[in-house]
Amino acid sequence: MTVFPSRYVAEGPPTSEHFRYLLLMTNTLEDLAYRPAAQDSRFLPAYAPSVLELIDEVTNRPPHTWIWKRTALDDEHEFGPLLVDISQAPELLEHAVAEWMPVDAAIAIDSDLPLVELADHFSSMIQFGIRGAEINNHSLDPNHLDAWLDALAPDNREAWLGPMARLGWRINWGPAFEWRQLERSPTVARLRVEPMLMLEQAEVHKLAWGLHDHFVLSLAHKIIAMPQYTTRSLSEIRPWIEALLPQLRDLNFANETVAGQFVLLVAAHMWLMSNQQATAIYTNLEESPEARLRQMQALVLNKEPHHD
Repeated sequence: MTVFPSRYVAEGPPTSEHFRYLLLMTNTLEDLAYRPAAQDSRFLPAYAPSVLELIDEVTNRPPHTWIWKRTALDDEHEFGPLLVDISQAPELLEHAVAEWMPVDAAIAIDSDLPLVELADHFSSMIQFGIRGAEINNHSLDPNHLDAWLDALAPDNREAWLGPMARLGWRINWGPAFEWRQLERSPTVARLRVEPMLMLEQAEVHKLAWGLHDHFVLSLAHKIIAMPQYTTRSLSEIRPWIEALLPQLRDLNFANETVAGQFVLLVAAHMWLMSNQQATAIYTNLEESPEARLRQMQALVLNKEPHHD
């Protein structure tokens, strides 16, 4: 498990007197806000509000800018993070803390920089390079911020943080969560045109380990929240997950989302591990992992018709 510096663990959520900006995860918010058409109605079509419309529901639209605009990801800039000046809209931070941080969609930031200059700092780092390898797009996922900051070498961490005096966010592990806050003396901001950050292989490996750690811990918290596991501890559940995941990879369950759903299904219905029909389903390499997961879910419904 990542040992995050204790000074980063906050006693509570961000408050308006400490933060000037919100960084919003557009895709996450818009996906969650999508309202499909009712099956029995011709008069209520599907509705997909934009992140700006979601802001409008809370307050008068404050100054904002798209982080990906005029970068290598310009064609998709409206799907990328949105930086919002909330200095005159504290109600938006209050809403973000209550509604958007619990769904991994917002980071609070304090900086003395004007909006455009802070946006340029972020825009300069939407991609990072790995020495001797490929260029990667940088995902500003609040749940992965711990792993990112922990993985970076000190010089890269300072360059990434630059003009930010304070960061506030929430890290979620399924039903469990903690508030985070980083306070520091700000340094120089990066210009939009500066070369991308270059990471060493050791930083990349540490980042991968941190992301995996968050994935496993999230599964463990979801499992111990199940009624049959309320007396079990994380230290008991984690080794079982870690032992099961390599077996799933050997069965081509490479996608973490699908593998995680499989782990949760088996944890909820342990009889699947010894059932011949279930074994025949999940070991059938001629079927895709997604198809095998659906068949397993159907098997559970057939065997346990009254299960919610």
